[in-house]
Amino acid sequence: LSDELMPLLYIQGSSRRITTVHTVNTITFPSATNTANLLNVYTVWRPATQTISAVSDNATNVWTGSTQLVTGGAAGSVRSQLFFQQGASAGATIVSVAFSQAVSNDCCFISEHSGVVGIGALDVIAVGSGASAAPLTSSITINQAEELLYCGVGVGGAVTVTSGGGFTSRLIIDGTNPSGGMEDQFSTVAQAFTGGWTLSVSDTWSCIFATFKAATAAAVVAAAAVDESYVMVA
Repeated sequence: LSDELMPLLYIQGSSRRITTVHTVNTITFPSATNTANLLNVYTVWRPATQTISAVSDNATNVWTGSTQLVTGGAAGSVRSQLFFQQGASAGATIVSVAFSQAVSNDCCFISEHSGVVGIGALDVIAVGSGASAAPLTSSITINQAEELLYCGVGVGGAVTVTSGGGFTSRLIIDGTNPSGGMEDQFSTVAQAFTGGWTLSVSDTWSCIFATFKAATAAAVVAAAAVDESYVMVA
């Protein structure tokens, strides 16, 4: 096995905001997704008293939710959660995010990345919430050098959202209520990182930062030890 079987790459993404009362937000990837890639859906919504009851898609992929569901600084301000699917099916993919009860506003951000190991991809996760112009998560140390660093932010008000230092902005919905976005970075050193953003003015926010292991030779061997049927598609 070579040291890296596939490069870490951002393939595609899309975002959708709904401003009428609803219980499901449905969003479609612009192009067909590719076999074995990582799919993420980051959702920001109001009122923050509701929760996400399920994430599904038309390809019957299995979605895993982050246990950290974060509320912004002010009670009832904004809530956000990340779901991911490792080892995606190929083809046109439509993602549905269902809420426990009706919400009045939400933003969904879906993305596809290649080069992430197909089993045990999630390495570490951090969260943050508050009221300021500088959303920031707690610091986390990744466990291998090559990882996808993914960070999403949700903001209670209509602000301008800018990606943090070292990150690339991929999807942003701002100037609305709520605002939000997702950014990424590809690490080359196993060290400490934080996920951060900059807002045009101070507001309530919630932020989720997750890292996913690249499909290095060592990561593939570890995945195969968990599931003997696992084979990384090169």
